[in-house]
Amino acid sequence: MKINFRLPYDNEAAHSQIKLMMKCRLRINIEFMENSDNIPSVWVETINTRRFMYQLSPQSWKWLWEYLKNGDDEDFGIFPMKVNPYEGFDFQFDTLKSLIDMGYAIQFVPTLRETFCFVSALLSLNNGKIFFRMRRTDIIMNYIETIKAVA
Repeated sequence: MKINFRLPYDNEAAHSQIKLMMKCRLRINIEFMENSDNIPSVWVETINTRRFMYQLSPQSWKWLWEYLKNGDDEDFGIFPMKVNPYEGFDFQFDTLKSLIDMGYAIQFVPTLRETFCFVSALLSLNNGKIFFRMRRTDIIMNYIETIKAVA
């Protein structure tokens, strides 16, 4: 029998805060993070707001993406408390690959300036930035080398 003493994260409050930021037309920065339950999550912050966690569903990720890209803040059909663990390899890496495949210019931090354990990247959009910070693995490094060879 497994006993869970943790209360569920109040993703509803985080969603409301993000919605308020969007209504104020603030530039929102997000940074992907690893959640212990393997639920896709991001740190969200603005110039005036300290970062807080927001757990993602496919719908809420699309909502955040549309705001960062176009300024669209419509959140109809998003239920912040309905989140599930990610079933793929790594949500952050898979998202990075899909953005590169869509033609977005991701800026990678030179590896000589980065700590040995991590790879960092940045995508600047109209209404904010997306920061990636991934553990350095052979899969990720091979992918980055492939991108550089093609570019």
